[in-house]
Amino acid sequence: MYGSAAYGARPYGWSFWPITIWSWWLVRAPIPGILVYADIFGPDYLPSPIKYRWTYFQVDFPKGETLTIWDDFKFPGSIRDEWAEIIRFSYQWNEGGRIEWRGPMYVGYQVPAVWVKYGRPDIAVKMAKFLRAAQNAYSNLYSTPKGPFMPLWVPLFDENPADYNAEMQTWTWNGPDPNTGWAGWQYRALAHLGHYYFLTGDSVAKGVLDNWMTWLSTRILADGAGWKIPSDFVKNTGTFQYNYFSPEFHALIAQAMIFKYWRDGDGIAREWYRKLLDDLIDNRKNNLGSYPQSSGDIFIWHQGVVGETFGMLINGRTGGQINCPLAPLQKDIDAFLQLYSFMTTFKGKTRPCALGESWIPLHHFEDEAQQLSEKIWVGNSCGTSESIGYNLMFALDVALYTGDKTWFKKIAKWLNNKLGLFAKDY
Repeated sequence: MYGSAAYGARPYGWSFWPITIWSWWLVRAPIPGILVYADIFGPDYLPSPIKYRWTYFQVDFPKGETLTIWDDFKFPGSIRDEWAEIIRFSYQWNEGGRIEWRGPMYVGYQVPAVWVKYGRPDIAVKMAKFLRAAQNAYSNLYSTPKGPFMPLWVPLFDENPADYNAEMQTWTWNGPDPNTGWAGWQYRALAHLGHYYFLTGDSVAKGVLDNWMTWLSTRILADGAGWKIPSDFVKNTGTFQYNYFSPEFHALIAQAMIFKYWRDGDGIAREWYRKLLDDLIDNRKNNLGSYPQSSGDIFIWHQGVVGETFGMLINGRTGGQINCPLAPLQKDIDAFLQLYSFMTTFKGKTRPCALGESWIPLHHFEDEAQQLSEKIWVGNSCGTSESIGYNLMFALDVALYTGDKTWFKKIAKWLNNKLGLFAKDY
């Protein structure tokens, strides 16, 4: 049975879809107990002056019941998830070319400062609001003080949330990378938001950072002569654990605190950035000048995070307001140069080494592969994008402080050969 109508309605109570209906169907599931799927679709078209998008949806019919199904939907603008601009999981290439699959939005992959530099402050503002929403979601779900983020959002029209036991339009712990309890997701997002706040003074970012400063000030605990930080956030509980030391946790939190103090003179940030750097230098640095985990593992990307943290304190950062300056101590400079010496001393083919023959950072110091999840391994001769990215910044800080551009130029040249990222051919 087919008919037409000229009134507005929304299917199945999906109130976020502003719809004008042009026609409808009446359909009955042919056999009680069987689910029938209706796919309704059409091409995009953009008439002037109003833009419309034709799209599709899928409905599960209740057992044997009659329903009205709407066809030819006319939307004022494209149907988009409320966090449509947020960076999604997976954007990569293999030997077959670009992989088009996109997953959910992890908080740890959001870098709003990049979008400020890129000339899209609107996306940066959206990312700050996304992180505020993630912080609110965690606090509301577990009735805890505001600080940590829910680790990921599954967007509308996600391609396969059932594959990782998630549902569309939800904050969740379940994602294609299942290691969402790792504290690094939290502290990366915190450091990235701190950088954005330093650049802009955005009030949303300030509110999120204020919450984090208060939260951390009572949850960084004494650990002998140093300090311990939550290393794992227990999924679906609102609790956290102190299971191990890892140097990037100290460094990422210190970065956020330095950025925040520079911008607004936050007293908590001023106290704790120094305590964390003192702990790294006085208690965590080994005799090689590097920073192993409590397990003894030396991950090269961790060294990059530590190096750029010392580097930002020594060289400063451009583009934002340093209303409250900080000066490095001599031991900060010494540790920075010792770490650079470690990186460039241990390079080549023979393990252990930090850099390959071309000075490109590896993943692990020893001859050891690492299993990241059930299906993901990092090989024993591999680097990772995070290791290259963090150490590129470390290398730039070395160049700025010492005038020696060798390491920075080698990474930049390699990236140019692979991706053409720099306007200048190093």
